[in-house]
Amino acid sequence: MTPEKVRVSISMSPPILLIDYSRALTLNGAAVVRVEAPSSMKNHAPIDLVTLININQSMSWPAASQTEMSSRLDLLKNAMKFIIRQLGDDDRLAIVAFNDQVIKEYTTGILEISDIGRMAIEKKVDGLVAKGDTAFKPSLEHAVKVCA
Repeated sequence: MTPEKVRVSISMSPPILLIDYSRALTLNGAAVVRVEAPSSMKNHAPIDLVTLININQSMSWPAASQTEMSSRLDLLKNAMKFIIRQLGDDDRLAIVAFNDQVIKEYTTGILEISDIGRMAIEKKVDGLVAKGDTAFKPSLEHAVKVCA
């Protein structure tokens, strides 16, 4: 049995076509590195993921984005949906939303990522609204209590 190869792709924004190595060069831009596991390694043991999501008022501020004027919360929602799509049916996810306190209406218990669970969690993420101050610092201990 021969081992499968790991695929790696790299892209730069803006793209760099030629680099002169004879002098120092500072690159301004973003590099994206994508590593893909061999198909034989894509199965994993089920995981439980608990996310602490800050939804204070500052999350409504514009994010530093060159392409559009998304808020920080919009970017967070997109990131959460990406994570949800990456989880398998045997995985579980909980959301603990907070500002100056835990926000129960946006907080879930630990939910299984089935088709129904995935839709319920994405709906909860879509409903997140930035509000309140941040004075509360949730701990993992508190997150465990909420999800137990």
